[in-house]
Amino acid sequence: MKIWTEFRDRIFKSDVYVLGNKIFTEKDFHDYLNEAEQVLSKFIKGYSLYVIVDLEIDRPTKVQQRKTIWASIEEDLERFIDSKGESHSTLINDTLYLRGVFTFEDFSLMDQLDFIFSDVHTYTLLFSRDPLHKVDTDLKRQMSCLKDCCGKKLPSGDELTLTAITYEDEYDLKLTFGHNVQVEVDSLIRQTDSEQIFNILLRSDLYQAGDAISVNMIKGIDSINNFLFLREEERYMYVVDMASEDYECYRLEKEHIFDEWEFVGSLNEFIKKQN
Repeated sequence: MKIWTEFRDRIFKSDVYVLGNKIFTEKDFHDYLNEAEQVLSKFIKGYSLYVIVDLEIDRPTKVQQRKTIWASIEEDLERFIDSKGESHSTLINDTLYLRGVFTFEDFSLMDQLDFIFSDVHTYTLLFSRDPLHKVDTDLKRQMSCLKDCCGKKLPSGDELTLTAITYEDEYDLKLTFGHNVQVEVDSLIRQTDSEQIFNILLRSDLYQAGDAISVNMIKGIDSINNFLFLREEERYMYVVDMASEDYECYRLEKEHIFDEWEFVGSLNEFIKKQN
């Protein structure tokens, strides 16, 4: 199992990822959630936690259009809900969009991370300093603007959203926030694996992370997403494993990528050898 963290800066928003791959067992998944909780809990101190529910129904019947979002989700969920907002809906081009917000009763952060993985397309976690009624009012405003925004959610100011992504043996959590929040959590961002590697390389003469590589090479290497490219030569390529404790570096032959990779030391050791 591999677990690592990345920071990705965008124009209006930024993301911190807690990524995991080769997660095959319940224990692997539990260990991943435990580590994710430790990372994310530092970012959300002072925030209240809400669950956002999003549903889309294509060509809804009249009965479906009259249903609230709370009547559309699983009945078993109702007994765990502590408080909830209203059901908000709008019909756009024969698609019914429904949104709502609720809080769990006595659920830890780890429990809620586990929950959103149960349906990654329906549930999102929202971290806000506002009370439930204010969050619910904002949802109502967003729903009224959906047509003008072409179906996109409006950006929020001081909030953070957490979405879950899963594919086969890969599990990812993406924490998204605006640049005003980024200033508050800058010290935590610098602790992510990708930023630590970036800063190590920045201090050296080998700042070449992210060198271009052919698509065929990427497709040929299993679980390539936990590796950053350090340098590409005519015959060899050097990569660093973000999910390893000391950021292990490897050399591989470009024409024999399925052969065993040669370990060339930790990132710091690799840099010293190159210098």
